[in-house]
Amino acid sequence: MKITIGARTAKVSLVYAKSVAKLLETAGAEVKLKPIPVIGDSLDVGLAGQRGVHVFTKEIDEALAKGEIDLAVHDMSHLAATLPPNVSIAAVPARLDPSEAFLSNKAKRLAALPKGARIGVAGASRAPQLAHMGRDFQIMSIITDAEANLRAVSDGAADAVIMSSAELMRLGVAKAILERLPLDKLIPAVGQGALAVEVRSDRKDLIKFVAAACHHPASGVSMKAERAFLKAISQAAGAVFAANAEVVPSGLSIVGFVSRSEGSGFASDKEGGKIEEAAELGKRLAEKLFKKFQAN
Repeated sequence: MKITIGARTAKVSLVYAKSVAKLLETAGAEVKLKPIPVIGDSLDVGLAGQRGVHVFTKEIDEALAKGEIDLAVHDMSHLAATLPPNVSIAAVPARLDPSEAFLSNKAKRLAALPKGARIGVAGASRAPQLAHMGRDFQIMSIITDAEANLRAVSDGAADAVIMSSAELMRLGVAKAILERLPLDKLIPAVGQGALAVEVRSDRKDLIKFVAAACHHPASGVSMKAERAFLKAISQAAGAVFAANAEVVPSGLSIVGFVSRSEGSGFASDKEGGKIEEAAELGKRLAEKLFKKFQAN
């Protein structure tokens, strides 16, 4: 079977795509990689994939719809709550560490940073959580490119940077991580550390092949809960949010938060239950947090 993979031209995205290609090749496919420029990589400030912002996925999904590629590989955190028409997530490969990474030239741990420290972040969910800590941090918007973020710390443009541990791992620079923040202390964006392998919904044989070659059940269950949370909480106008689900001995656990962009109305909570209830748990957590958000 010949398969063409579409992915962003960004270095880390090509690493994602090559990891999927390797799984497909092991299963017997002949794989070709097609880098596709996306508008998100030309923006000065990184954007989150919340609320239907397709800045890192639109052009690739259009190529998928036209049949120019057979499958698309995306960072799961860049997917909007609703997928494009006739597109399915055929597989979720094994998720890497979803935690937030702390990088700094001023301290070894986030708690050791002085008040007023300049912290660089990309995406929507990090700033309000840092604001909620009450440390008067100066939050700086930065681009999502990992190498640029590393330079920001080494050059002193920022006192610290918070970014995805998984991204640094995939780029082979995990040694730069000084602290991996606990998942209930700084909740990562929905889908952080996971990949989505998309296929057109009408290509049933390809979906079956990709799922057998690439899908990791535990990661898939976690994404089912997180994306159900995303879909439900996206209806809260003016809300910023994040959630992380993981398989635990008792079943499935999901933690999340919601607030306004500046940090007001902050609320966090968690849900737990059976793996078979993944989507319901995500939706239930979103509904619980939405009520708290409205009350604030």
